[in-house]
Amino acid sequence: MAHMATSYRANGKYGNYGRDPVLWDFACLACYTGSRVGEYGISRRPRGMPMDGFIPIPDNDDVPPEWRGRPMAFIAEDFTFYDARRRRLRLHKALRSPRKVAFVRIRFRYDKSPVNFAFRTFARVNSFFCVTSACLSIVERHFNDPRRRPDEPLGFFLGENGRRYAISSQHISDYLAQACEITHPDARHYLREHCDLLMSHSFRVTAAVILFNAGVPIDDIAYRLRWHSDSVKKYLRDCARTINDLSLRVMEGAYQTVDSFET
Repeated sequence: MAHMATSYRANGKYGNYGRDPVLWDFACLACYTGSRVGEYGISRRPRGMPMDGFIPIPDNDDVPPEWRGRPMAFIAEDFTFYDARRRRLRLHKALRSPRKVAFVRIRFRYDKSPVNFAFRTFARVNSFFCVTSACLSIVERHFNDPRRRPDEPLGFFLGENGRRYAISSQHISDYLAQACEITHPDARHYLREHCDLLMSHSFRVTAAVILFNAGVPIDDIAYRLRWHSDSVKKYLRDCARTINDLSLRVMEGAYQTVDSFET
């Protein structure tokens, strides 16, 4: 996926807003945080909703009044950046000097977890697979878009026709299938034979499996990914194949979090 995104950026086919660079950034975000597609795009568009619409947070008693009716998916104010001394950076400074950003703090506003509006903080790592870099790219893309709107979800991309599209489950599935075909040219490879089963939820399962292989306790995995412990056990039990050694080394080395970070 990184190769695909880098290639699209290099040849300018989609400029800075095309599907693949955007999906790569959100793939990093999803693998680090266990985010569902409904948190960064649209998992199921209600009948009649326009392509650039969004799913609002429901008007429930457990939702603060100021958030009711606002997007369920990530918006720019859900991301806060800090330097190496854990000092908060103003957004314009973080975007102007991205090398000074050492941590990103993410707010998960309404994600069906036991506790909504939770925060998690992640450290920057020296890897192409870095959630802090991905979040910087996501937010920068939003603020560089002259057509952005207040409270607009960040999970959008511009197609070759210039239209705006909200990231959907189908976009993720198509992207993963394309990445699988590039990575495994042998059509008899296990993943190639089952690439139709790859979907947005695969990011959450991948995150759980990698953390488990890295020796992280199940309760800690559940906390990090905002799951119930029983859900983690189910996915680990149902995972038919382990992730190959190269993927494990790359992703385990990149997985660093500072959940005790106080701000």
